[in-house]
This record gives sequence, C-alpha cells and structure tokens, in this order.
Amino acid sequence: MAIFDGELKSGESLPSERELCKIFCVGRQAIREALRTLSVMGLVEITSDAKGSVVKEVGITQYMEAVREQLSLLYRAMENHAEKQKFDACILVGGDRERTLSGG
Repeated sequence: MAIFDGELKSGESLPSERELCKIFCVGRQAIREALRTLSVMGLVEITSDAKGSVVKEVGITQYMEAVREQLSLLYRAMENHAEKQKFDACILVGGDRERTLSGG
C-alpha cells in the first residue's frame, strides 16, 4: 500500500485501523502512531467521520521536507555518539559521496 506509487490516490480513504492492523501485523497503537506521523508529514488527513484517514494531495517537495524533518527528529533522539556516527555514515553512503568527500 503506497501513496507515491499511485496505489492510493489523493482523496481516497485508507483502510480502517483494524484492517491496517491485519495488513501490517501490528497493534492499533502502532497504527495510530503511524497515522499521526503521516498526518504531521502532511500525507494524510485524519477525519472523525466515517471516511477515516484520507490521502492528501502532496508534491514531492513537501514530502521531502517532511521526511527531512522526521530524520532530524530521529537524529536528535539518538542516545549515543556511536548511533549518530552510524546514521551519518548511512546518509553519506546514500547521498552524493563524491560531492561530500570533495567538500563541494
């Protein structure tokens, strides 16, 4: 189930919390936390009516900014220096290594 793969389109409802629990084999608390995170990222709107959570129309720039913010929160939450070094290494390997290494 993916928003950016086009499987879920803007305005479509997500499955119910119960259905999401079955799909992802997790409890309702995990689903609720995930939905809150998606809402904060601007990807879904959580409604109180029968529609439940609805996919919002999101551009790639808005999405990438939300991802950057979530990574920033994760980084600040890391407890020790070794964890942060591993995280930095993953970002370096996944990013533009040549530009980073050359200082450009």
